[in-house]
Amino acid sequence: MSKQDVTLKAEARDERGNGPARRLRRAGRIPAVIYGHGQSGRALSLEEAAFKAVIHHPGLISIDAGTETVTAIIKDVQRDIFSGRVSHVDLQAVGADEIITVTVQLEAVGDPAGMTMGGQLEQNMRHLDVKVRAADLFETLKVDVSGMALDTVMHIRDLKLPEGVVALGDPDMGVFQVRLPKMEEEKPAEGEAAAAGTEPEVIAKGKKEEEGEAGAAAPGGAAKPEKKK
Repeated sequence: MSKQDVTLKAEARDERGNGPARRLRRAGRIPAVIYGHGQSGRALSLEEAAFKAVIHHPGLISIDAGTETVTAIIKDVQRDIFSGRVSHVDLQAVGADEIITVTVQLEAVGDPAGMTMGGQLEQNMRHLDVKVRAADLFETLKVDVSGMALDTVMHIRDLKLPEGVVALGDPDMGVFQVRLPKMEEEKPAEGEAAAAGTEPEVIAKGKKEEEGEAGAAAPGGAAKPEKKK
């Protein structure tokens, strides 16, 4: 869990729409909106370089809007599909003791005991929704899977969560499992296929070959042209 204090300076913006937003981006700023606590969204702009430095910060961020400072989390980041640059940011104002719902990543740590018997670890869930105090926000939940034997499943209910964190979703949903790898169906070797008089099918050539064969043979099995005497 991150306890680092991060502050972003923001400026209020009165103009909205595509034109003003493009002018902001050309000036090195990002259009943003902050909402929460029952208030309508407030239009802001952030310095692009400063925001890029904290874009992956999982905890609270202090937004210094000049007349006041509020704590918030990064709720959504939109990017330009061509350049990849951040084009808009949604911020959610929250208090440090406020319980909020966020999505965290799940990361396996350790090698399962079942690997010694040929098993492999499979991860069925990559993300998990949790309820957590805003001051204790975190981005990744590391899960120790070293104790998992062969043919075992770790469910949501089995996850060891930090104090005060509550997992959402079906408790019986599987997150990790250890099992033997699926065996692929045996295919005949190339030499065996040739000995049996078969060849791999080339679908892309099938239609042209059929058309060529149709053009070479006359309908009804016509006789060959008579030789000139």
